Amino acid sequence: MLELNKEKVNWHATQKELNARTDAKEALNGYPKLVTVPPKSVKAVALDEWKRIVPLLNANTNISDLDLRTVEIYCNAVAMYEKAQNQINSRGLVITTKTGTQKANPYLKAQSEAVDRINKCAKELGLTISSRARIEVNKAKKKSKPRDKFEAILE
Repeated sequence: MLELNKEKVNWHATQKELNARTDAKEALNGYPKLVTVPPKSVKAVALDEWKRIVPLLNANTNISDLDLRTVEIYCNAVAMYEKAQNQINSRGLVITTKTGTQKANPYLKAQSEAVDRINKCAKELGLTISSRARIEVNKAKKKSKPRDKFEAILE
């Protein structure tokens, strides 16, 4: 169960904390941008996903070349998910072995592992609604300025 930290319920950042955040955000812009040429391991479905998300990431986030492997893992996980889903769709949730016993389709495990990888990487890359919301909230905070000098003092 999630517990609220009662000390931080009405918490407001100090000017020093806001300045540190601004400095950190500006420092992120100093890293080399993510290259648009995918690694050799990104093929077929993974390549389609790469071509779809990399331009969006470069345009809308502080993604850098340091995130290359996370993007690569994400794209390959999307490809694995699609392959597993296709196998589940064609063979079903339960398969019959050579001995006649029934068992869960082994692609269910592959699909589950791919979903886990996708979710972890998506959170890191800002590809989930919650991670994008945090990015947008931070952008809005940066744009909003106090209306007068007294309001600035209160913040």
